Amino acid sequence: MSTSFLPGWQPLLEACTRHYPDQIPPMRAGSPGAHYGTRLDCVLAFRALRPVPHWLFVSAGLSDIWAASPGEDGKAGMGFELTFRLADPFAENPDSEPPRWPVNLLSKLGSYAFGYQATLEPADFIDVGAAFTEGTEIRHLGVIADPELGTVQLPGGKAQFLQLIGLTDDDLQDLMNWQPSRFLDLYQEVYPGGITHLDRTSLRGDARLRARIETGIAKESRGTEAVHAQQLRCMEWAGKLIVTLNLSTARGLVAHLERRFRIKEGFSVTGKDHEVQFAAGRKFNYQLTGNKARITLPTAALADIRAKLQTVGRHEAPTGLHWHVVEDE
Repeated sequence: MSTSFLPGWQPLLEACTRHYPDQIPPMRAGSPGAHYGTRLDCVLAFRALRPVPHWLFVSAGLSDIWAASPGEDGKAGMGFELTFRLADPFAENPDSEPPRWPVNLLSKLGSYAFGYQATLEPADFIDVGAAFTEGTEIRHLGVIADPELGTVQLPGGKAQFLQLIGLTDDDLQDLMNWQPSRFLDLYQEVYPGGITHLDRTSLRGDARLRARIETGIAKESRGTEAVHAQQLRCMEWAGKLIVTLNLSTARGLVAHLERRFRIKEGFSVTGKDHEVQFAAGRKFNYQLTGNKARITLPTAALADIRAKLQTVGRHEAPTGLHWHVVEDE
């Protein structure tokens, strides 16, 4: 299918080819779909030689290259395109071809983004949970602003190029326990350009880097583990849990939960005599033992909880969890 009729195609292409003028037209996998919003139109591939030979893969379609005018938010489609840089010594051979699996990876991520309207931004991470290809420890992704491509203005609005960085299991844990942006900055110090190297081990495998990571975690760990509430009480009534909480603590609760859940950690609220521990889970449930409650919440419930806990009164969110928000003392 021709791309000449797509308003955003040429500016998107030029944003890439101005850095690789000897590769016009670039290699391309896939072809434009019938319309925006279901899958990527295609994935572009470029041969790069600096700072080390590698392949650059760029998604096309998340930014809605079909649109002729900007949306209300000024963003083109989802507002971003994905890039991925894969180290490969054979990339400097003009007869070599890029591997196929990064194309499949970007395509799957694109379909996921469309299906769930999932946005990304720098310092996000993706727990893929499976090795990308055989013989590598890389199985997760971090997100940075692409240091070369930056942003592009399309007829449909502005889009940012977001680069994916391959991470090991240990890398992901360190990223979550520290601060994602700080860990990804360190990665780029070690591997300039944020290039993914499939043959590498975790950053903490190097004693010098491990020391920097552990120092960062000790000094800059994300999120507070617990807060003390002026008023806190938990009790069970007719098979439902009732949590009494003062207003200022209630209003800030979800912000703490979001930070802690994002790094797969729990959060606690303590009072004079009672304690409530929160953890992320697939569905709501609770366990009450004496004056201590353990509550498991799906992240999807947090927005509703946030909305309900802004005012004094009795609220239910999610179903089965009752909140009694009282004035601060």
